[in-house]
Amino acid sequence: MTMFTEVLTSLPWGVHVGLGLILAAGVVIWAFGKHLLKPTLVLAAMAMGASVGFVAAAFMPEHISVLWPVGGGVIVFALVALAAYRFVMAAMLAVSLGLACPLGYFTYAEITGLYRDQPGQTLSDEELRGGSEDQKSVQDHVKDAADKASDAIGDIIKDNEDILSGDGNGEGGGSGGDDNAEATPGWRNRFNRMMRDIARELANNWRDAPGIQQTATVLASFAGIALGIVFGIMAPKLSGAVVTALVGSLVILGSGSLLGLRYAMPVEALGLATMTGKLAWWFGLSLLGLLIQFKWVGRKADKKN
Repeated sequence: MTMFTEVLTSLPWGVHVGLGLILAAGVVIWAFGKHLLKPTLVLAAMAMGASVGFVAAAFMPEHISVLWPVGGGVIVFALVALAAYRFVMAAMLAVSLGLACPLGYFTYAEITGLYRDQPGQTLSDEELRGGSEDQKSVQDHVKDAADKASDAIGDIIKDNEDILSGDGNGEGGGSGGDDNAEATPGWRNRFNRMMRDIARELANNWRDAPGIQQTATVLASFAGIALGIVFGIMAPKLSGAVVTALVGSLVILGSGSLLGLRYAMPVEALGLATMTGKLAWWFGLSLLGLLIQFKWVGRKADKKN
């Protein structure tokens, strides 16, 4: 956690203000997102329709007022957004659960030690030969996918390191001389190292997991996607609450933990020093956000009655 603190304490003050605003937005999404999601989607669709209508007005005869295509675009896109709301929620919930379910299952397995007695199944082909060929094939494919994902993360970070550092050589080299060096503050280099360490930790945790745990995690992702599609279409309000609770809690946890590290709050004592602790906090906050949203709805319904 020393590297995190070192990076955060050297960031510009504008970044801290931005993190505070992001934290406030996350709280709003987390507690009231169910009521804001549909109006936000409709307003976004109306803005898109107005833009399309404004562009279309340039190709229409001059005697036609620009208000007609703009107004028509707003109405049409708003109606489409309302009609397709269930399908949009199905897609959003499928993506959310497709990520949350495998993370939740993996975290549960790590906390409870569900596969702690099966370390030999991680990457051993000799031990997998005793089982069925189909099972071995699935686990081998999952291992290959994990290795490729790990390599891809490393390649992406390596390819973008120079861009994030602000120069082509990573140390302020090139034709700019001292100007480039000044444009590459030390905190940016430390931030790059921090992100590489996070990616390496994630890749190592996945690679060290037993093969059966990797397979079950992938199956949990497929199950989350299927559940997201079904519940997104059948229960769009519940889907909106789930999506906003997951997203809002993730925003709160991310920005809040960064600010906590910056101002020497007991972040490590809360269990946020490990990836498993962060995931456990994420799901706990998401569940609390769901309860808050539905309790608020029930209270409003009682007042109306």
